[in-house]
Amino acid sequence: MEHNSTIDTNSLKFISCHKPSKLATGTAVQDYINTSYHNLVNHFGKPTIKTDGYKTSSEWHVEIEKSGTVHGVVTIYDYKQCKTYAGDHGFEPEQITEWHVGAKNHKLANLVINLIDNNWE
Repeated sequence: MEHNSTIDTNSLKFISCHKPSKLATGTAVQDYINTSYHNLVNHFGKPTIKTDGYKTSSEWHVEIEKSGTVHGVVTIYDYKQCKTYAGDHGFEPEQITEWHVGAKNHKLANLVINLIDNNWE
């Protein structure tokens, strides 16, 4: 899988995907993170996942790998905050500070939230 960036911690790799991860099917919002667009770009590169262009304007898929095996994917995206959905009341991606964190379970979502909150690198 092509990717924007890979962040290695002691035991995990966080791999930002260029293309939608096949593992993203069936994910749902598990939590939220308050961080800047620029912080997300610093961690995962520019968002490259094609969105619906209406309710979502920016999205990342981050695969989590341990010992060479991908254990799941976390999606990070804005939802109904962008100008394409909310018009004049909406925001440009660079202005958004609350992001949805999707996964198939809360544990996976928390791994990425902790990575961002604790600036693991």
